Amino acid sequence: IKSPIARYNRYGLTGCLNFYNSSFKNTHITANAIYSSCEDVVNIIDSSGQIQNLEVYGASADGLDIDFSDLRIDSLLVSNALNDCVDVSQGNYQIKSGSLNSCGDKAISIGEKSLFVAKDIVIDQANIGIASKDSSDSLVDFLTIKKTNICAEAFQKKQEFFGAKLQVNNLLCNAEAFNKDKNSFITVL
Repeated sequence: IKSPIARYNRYGLTGCLNFYNSSFKNTHITANAIYSSCEDVVNIIDSSGQIQNLEVYGASADGLDIDFSDLRIDSLLVSNALNDCVDVSQGNYQIKSGSLNSCGDKAISIGEKSLFVAKDIVIDQANIGIASKDSSDSLVDFLTIKKTNICAEAFQKKQEFFGAKLQVNNLLCNAEAFNKDKNSFITVL
């Protein structure tokens, strides 16, 4: 009988590399978790500041998971995540430039009352390009999506939140599918 793999370590954290209550300034992070069983390769919780360069490779679930934080990321690369490449919730997030490749589910998942602003994001291969949910407000200036089934979605998932907003100023997407519920808005200019 195989024992189940724990979702979190003895401290209740889910990442191979965890940052808790951290302050970043011109930080560079590279994490490669090929052959590991961590739920998140990089897990950032209750942190703030600026990360200059963040690279994540080979996730058995999510590549980058950030919660309860106020972060700016200048350059982001996430490649080969079996679930979401980027999953953020309950915080303020800014990404200047992002490249997300080979994402098993969502390239970007924004949830639980987050404010998400991105300048230029390129997604290559994901089931869903970007999802804004549960009272989140998301804005992407330039978004290029290749090899995806659904370009974007906005919806309410949890009853304690409302719908979500997603605005994309310049969109190039191989698919024409968009999903939204009656409480949410997707605007493509």
